[in-house]
Amino acid sequence: MQNLYEVLQVPTNATPLEIKAAYKRLAKQYHPDCNPNNPEAEEKFKQINQAYQILSDEIKKYEYDLYYYLRQQSVQGQNTTSRTNTSYQSSYSTHYTYQQSNYYQTYHSQYTKRQPSPHPIETISLRLRRRIEIGTIIGAIIFVFFAILLRDIMNYHTAKSHLNKAKTYWQKGEVLTAMVLISKSLEFYTKNPDTYSLRAEIYMKQYYNYIHAIADLDLAVQLSDEPNPDLLFQRGSCYMKLFEFHRAIQDFSAAIAINQHNGDYYFYRAIAKMQQQNIHKDDFCRDFQSAEKLGVTEAHQYILTHCTHCNTK
Repeated sequence: MQNLYEVLQVPTNATPLEIKAAYKRLAKQYHPDCNPNNPEAEEKFKQINQAYQILSDEIKKYEYDLYYYLRQQSVQGQNTTSRTNTSYQSSYSTHYTYQQSNYYQTYHSQYTKRQPSPHPIETISLRLRRRIEIGTIIGAIIFVFFAILLRDIMNYHTAKSHLNKAKTYWQKGEVLTAMVLISKSLEFYTKNPDTYSLRAEIYMKQYYNYIHAIADLDLAVQLSDEPNPDLLFQRGSCYMKLFEFHRAIQDFSAAIAINQHNGDYYFYRAIAKMQQQNIHKDDFCRDFQSAEKLGVTEAHQYILTHCTHCNTK
């Protein structure tokens, strides 16, 4: 078989640009259009095309170089195999095109015990090696990203399931079970405001622990995507129980700024204002009147008791 590098008239260490330039030069020289009625030129042109198809492809070139290297080593080291080499060379010349890898496997199986071959990674070009490394890194990053995403999704749904069960047990009056399920829910996902608001409700209504309730309501307010007036109202009610009326008024006012159609907000702000000595009676009386208009019946008694002589217009 003729050496493909000799066909293209380039050295074995020629660069891809040198191989391409040699191909263009020889293809133009032996092209059938430039050599009409010349069978030798036509055959030479076919050989040039075949050589370029192999040497211009990194994988095919690597397989050919490896085959050629093994062939040279075998010829030099084992004279007794010349007949086998001649037979194999003839077969290779007939079927080589697009089947280099199959011939590599056949040849390697015949001579692997006689002559050690170079490690394939040593003959892969630097550019191809970098592509493999970059592809491996990108694949690893994508795998880690989707693994983390899948873990977060599973944790979220597990936490939500525990929270729903906790709500059911709280409604049934099974407080301890509800609190245990809330703790389990927080082990899987800590950014759900509903989890903290439910635990705050239990602290308020079952344990009368308003300090812990306020801490949970603070987290629920911070984690809410939109301002939630009910959370602010609950926190203001806790401040009322702790006699921190100034903070209670701030939360009730914030709740009213979001929702002006809830009479309870006005009613409890009026009660908190009554405890403040620096607030005029007209101020909390207006809140009582607003609460009464919004359907809070208890506000009417406060108006009769405290606001008879107020100027609330």
